[in-house]
Amino acid sequence: MFSFDIPMKKTLAALIAFGLFSGAASAQSFVQLRGNLDAGFIKESGSDASMGSFMAPRLKFIGQEDLGNGNKATFLLEERFNINGTKSGNFRWDQNLRKELGDDKPMLFNGEAVVGLANDQLGHVRLGRIHGIAVETFTTIDPFEQNGIVASFAVHNLVAHKYQSNSIRYDSPKFKGLGFAATYSLGSDSHGDNDLARFIRKNGNDGFASLVKYDQGPLMLFGLASRQPDSNKSWVWDLGATYDFGNLKLYAGYEQTVFKALQGNYTSLRQTGDQKEFLAGMKYQMGQHSILGSVDWAKIDSSTIQSGHAWKVALGYGYDMSKRTRLYLNLVYIDSSNDEVGELYNDNGVSSESMSGIQMGILHKF
Repeated sequence: MFSFDIPMKKTLAALIAFGLFSGAASAQSFVQLRGNLDAGFIKESGSDASMGSFMAPRLKFIGQEDLGNGNKATFLLEERFNINGTKSGNFRWDQNLRKELGDDKPMLFNGEAVVGLANDQLGHVRLGRIHGIAVETFTTIDPFEQNGIVASFAVHNLVAHKYQSNSIRYDSPKFKGLGFAATYSLGSDSHGDNDLARFIRKNGNDGFASLVKYDQGPLMLFGLASRQPDSNKSWVWDLGATYDFGNLKLYAGYEQTVFKALQGNYTSLRQTGDQKEFLAGMKYQMGQHSILGSVDWAKIDSSTIQSGHAWKVALGYGYDMSKRTRLYLNLVYIDSSNDEVGELYNDNGVSSESMSGIQMGILHKF
C-alpha cells in the first residue's frame, strides 16, 4: 500500500491526491493502491532464453466504505500486465476460445473487477468479474502459488477460468474456522447470429461452484466442486490441505476435471475426457531465506487427444531483502509419457517428452 507524507505547504492538488489514497474519511473507509513488479530471465529446454516474471505484475485498486451498523461497501479493480507493458493473458479457456472466434475486445481491467457489500455477521457478496474459485482455492495448496515455471500442472487445466465475468460470489463468515463460499456465473449465449453466438449457443451454460473450507490454527482443509461456464457443462473437483509447523509448511492437493467435447467447427478445442492431478509440496522459512519444493503428477484420458501422464519436480529459493523485495531462483524438470502430453504440460509448450528450466529474478510488492 502507498503511504504519503505531505507537508502542510504542498499544493491543493497534492492534498487532493492525499485524500484520495489515504482514505482518511474514517477509520473504516479507505482506498488503497497495491500491486507488484517482477522481472527476470527464463531458460527452458527447447526454447530460447527470455525475460519473464515469476509473479505476474499487477496493479490493484482496493476500496472500502463504512456504511454503519457493521455494513461496508467494497470494491476491487485489478489490472495485470507483462513486464514489456502489454496486458497479460488469462487461462486458455477464457481468452483463447474467443480469440479463435475473432472476439478479442480490449478489457480495461483484465483481473478482478468487483463491487460488493460486506457484513461481519452475514458475510460478503461481490458482483462483476470475479476470481475463479477453483483456481483461487487450488493456488493455496501450491507452495509456489501457481506462479512462474514452477507452478503446478493445474495452470494447464483445459477449462479452468482464472477469472469469470458476469458473476456473483458469496463468502460466509467463519465459525470456529469453518466457512463456505459459492459463485454463480451467467453463460455467454446472446441468441445472436454470428459464428461466436452460434458456437456458444451449442456449448454455453451457466456456471456455479461451491467451496467448504476449514482454516484454523495450523490446519487448512477444503473441498470444492465447480461447473465451468460456457464449457458444455464441464466440471472441476478439488481437495486440498496444508499444515503449518511454524518454519515448515506442508501442502497436498488433488484435482479432477471432466471436460466435454465442444460442438462446432470454429475452434481447435474439440476435446473430451478428464484430467487428474496430485500435488505435494513444502516451504521452509529460515529468517530471510526460504526453500520451496513440489512434486506433481498429472494424467489425461481422452478419446480425441493423446492420453498419457506427466511428472513435474520443482525447487525454489527466495531471499527476502526486505518485507517487500525478494530475489528468487527456481528450477523445474518435467517428464511426460509422450510428446503430445508434453506439449500440453511443458510450460513453454514445446512438443517433447522432457523439459527442464531455470528462472531467476527480482520481485517487489507495494
